[in-house]
Amino acid sequence: MTPGQPAPPRPGTLGVWWAAIRPRTLGMALAPVALGTALAIADGVELAWAVLFATAACALLIQIGTNLYNDAIDFERGTDRPERLGPLRVTLAGWASAAEVKRGALLCLLLALLLGAWLCVVGGGLILAIGLASLVAGWAYSGGPRPISHSPFGELFVLLFFGVFAVLGSHSLQSRWVRPPPRCCWSTTIATSPATCAPGVAPSPRCSARRARAAPSRCWCCCPSRR
Repeated sequence: MTPGQPAPPRPGTLGVWWAAIRPRTLGMALAPVALGTALAIADGVELAWAVLFATAACALLIQIGTNLYNDAIDFERGTDRPERLGPLRVTLAGWASAAEVKRGALLCLLLALLLGAWLCVVGGGLILAIGLASLVAGWAYSGGPRPISHSPFGELFVLLFFGVFAVLGSHSLQSRWVRPPPRCCWSTTIATSPATCAPGVAPSPRCSARRARAAPSRCWCCCPSRR
């Protein structure tokens, strides 16, 4: 949206939810899953298709749930205002109520929890820990009294959850970690994590406007200003 311009006409229901899930960000969820799976195959593991699809679906559902909750909660807190720059937010545009968008977020996180329960059976305690931490982080990124996105740790959390944890978790689900992951898996994960999560930490055109009015935040990758 551009300051001074009204929101575009409301599309149909599918169009509203397609805009709400922010499809351009979904590659962030799929890239580490693909990388971790590829590293497992390179290590001689036979690809488990059901595990791959369930892992990718969980990652997408958590990403979408986080996007939806962020859309609603930023509107309720007043972080997103009519003069906001950047991609359209359906709650701000009046296409959906905050309550509707939050219900959509909850549905996505509950579906991720159900799929994750099966993945925990496959992958054990490590996957349980990563899965629960991801669900909590998906809520805490925008919610709670001290949102992660408004703290100095926002970029660190994106790096960990869209980089290190997602890649190693995907590798362990395919390999069952019968043997420890090879050294190249760790080095590749660390080396590629910044690129994997770059869309989530790159400064956007609206950053300067948000810094002037939003909750206190110090961003490591942009500048030490308020977001």
